[in-house]
Amino acid sequence: MKKILILGHTGFVGKELSKRFYEKKVKFDCYSKKQVIFEGKLQNKKKNLLKKLIFKNDIIINCVGENTDQKFMYSRNYKFVKQILNLIENSKKKKFLIHLSSCAVYGKYFHFKNYIINEKTDPSPISKYAKTKLKGDAIIINNKNQYLKYSLIRPSQVVGLNMNALGFINLVKFVKRKLFVYVSSKNAVRNYVNSEDLTLLIYNICVSNKVRNNIYIISRYSKLQKIIKLIQRQLDVNNFIDITVPKFILIYIVNIVRFFVKKFPVNKEIVEGLSITAKIKSNIYSDFKGMKLKNINSYLLKISK
Repeated sequence: MKKILILGHTGFVGKELSKRFYEKKVKFDCYSKKQVIFEGKLQNKKKNLLKKLIFKNDIIINCVGENTDQKFMYSRNYKFVKQILNLIENSKKKKFLIHLSSCAVYGKYFHFKNYIINEKTDPSPISKYAKTKLKGDAIIINNKNQYLKYSLIRPSQVVGLNMNALGFINLVKFVKRKLFVYVSSKNAVRNYVNSEDLTLLIYNICVSNKVRNNIYIISRYSKLQKIIKLIQRQLDVNNFIDITVPKFILIYIVNIVRFFVKKFPVNKEIVEGLSITAKIKSNIYSDFKGMKLKNINSYLLKISK
């Protein structure tokens, strides 16, 4: 195993990846805005420490990103990537960058009915988060550094037993209160990836000798009806109102409620998310034939208690 550096190890994916590497007895350095671990020892942040870490390590795994606070999206999703690339170029050594991006870069296609998103789909981001993520991807793909090889990973929503996925948590709450209704269609799907599968893919990329400079999409989907039925059984919810309401009506109602109740847990984006019929197709199997993506049942059972 080559020398590895994890950037953003204190975030959810970074923590899960660190856990997997510990289990595999893989040695690695860590760098985040909160904490730096160098050669197994906690360090006080010093000037040029990031440079020192990138110069030392062969594989740099970038888990840094911002998807909630808009004021930090440009700096963390783009400018930090640019900083990494500059340091890699200055090192004048062979480096392999594994960069965690997002399926959000395909945003426009989620509004298409029964569409299949795959690695041949041209990105078309809608949100600021997706646009800044794609901007970071672009400077990696278009870099001219002869020493750099890369793999971009675009996961759908990452869900794990140690994560509070608010979308699914609020879904459980509405089913429990018998307030859930289907949006526009009962054929909606939820695209997600288990954190264990995502970290396994990153580990497999690290240890493989596959051709570099590629993009991996990792996701699986479940029909929303199956998810709802599993939650109902777990909560023992009977007399469930099984109805479908047009999206524009629900958005109108939600906007009115949010005007009076600022912390109402549903917004326009959530309503639109519950109406998605587009499916994300993973392309990881050609290079990693043994991988089988896990379902979301264990997570749903945990948050439905």
